[in-house]
Amino acid sequence: MSFTAPTISLAMMKIQSGSDSNTKLAALDCRILIRFDPLHATSQSMQAELIQFKMRVVFNIPEARHYLWSGYPSEPILAEAAARLLNSAHDHSIMNQAPEILESALKTGLLARGERGELVARALFTVAHDRAIMQQTPVVQSTSHFHRPLPLLMLLENLLAPDIWHKVRSAKPFYAFGDDPTLEDAFKNTWVNFSHFIQLGDHDSFTLHCASQLLKRGAAIQAYGNQYNMDGGLPLLHGDPKSTVICEETTSMAQYQIKNTSSAVNVFPEPGLADPNKKSNLPVISIIMQLGVEKDDDKRVYIQTTDRSIDALAASTHMAIHPSPTDIERRHYCFTLYGCTSKTYSCIPENLSAYSNILRAQNPFLEFPRTRFSENDSALYALKPMIYDKPGACMPW
Repeated sequence: MSFTAPTISLAMMKIQSGSDSNTKLAALDCRILIRFDPLHATSQSMQAELIQFKMRVVFNIPEARHYLWSGYPSEPILAEAAARLLNSAHDHSIMNQAPEILESALKTGLLARGERGELVARALFTVAHDRAIMQQTPVVQSTSHFHRPLPLLMLLENLLAPDIWHKVRSAKPFYAFGDDPTLEDAFKNTWVNFSHFIQLGDHDSFTLHCASQLLKRGAAIQAYGNQYNMDGGLPLLHGDPKSTVICEETTSMAQYQIKNTSSAVNVFPEPGLADPNKKSNLPVISIIMQLGVEKDDDKRVYIQTTDRSIDALAASTHMAIHPSPTDIERRHYCFTLYGCTSKTYSCIPENLSAYSNILRAQNPFLEFPRTRFSENDSALYALKPMIYDKPGACMPW
């Protein structure tokens, strides 16, 4: 999909109209689905301005009119214009602007609670996408520049820190035999095509058919709320994007799940979630992002793989010796990432705390200034702001 230069210019003017201070927020919102707190007064006035001047759309106003539901629907031209605005400054691209915009929105009470981990993940994928695009073609083209196909491997390389990317590119599938390809070989001719994220309306829409349609649209997926073992996905096209027909048979998924807790949570990815009828034999990826768990440098990535060659030598049946290469776990590449700093993600600037502040904002005790003093810490819990089933913590009634 390509656009004319005048059309893109007009879309950029629409986003920039009204207050200049909110232009960047509107541009980022077009692309990563920022959820505003529906009941916060500042959030309501902000939404009103974005609706009046910056192309945000009202979806619903309840009869009581206590809040409104609004957002940016999928619009590739608007996403292309937004990407250009966010990358217009040579020394201050989206890599720096995205965390600044989100942290500012957090401080002013705009962000809704509950899905900040998913919001940060969408931002990281989008920043990595734009970095890769600019690496390919530094000078912005007159037609679609950010809204175009990109090699998956290039996206991952711009997402992950160099040492982590070195391990991921060499990853073997979940069940691995000696002749199974590495992730780099399995996805060497695989492409993503997204300039923005869209929200699915139900669980049943997470399918290869939907993914193939969104490849044509140029959109990535934010799953419906509480989708089992999956929060979103990047549709993948296998083949030459200039000649391959986009359909279910040429589409797979890089699905991801987000955990924003201080301790690791067990995750059991379901690689066939988008393909329950097993129409495809293409490789798939599962990415688990444990954003709140910091680990040592050599433990920031875990490749989930089991060498089945040893088991096969000891087995007696033909199927056990050499199970079908179409077995989904033999084409399922799964890895877990820990932390949310530049040590894990190369698309995060060094020494940046903005993402951490956004993720940790849900914990009201985190920045308690006197937590190092046990008496003050105990006094805080004695106020019983929350109830814990721990001896002495907050139940001395």
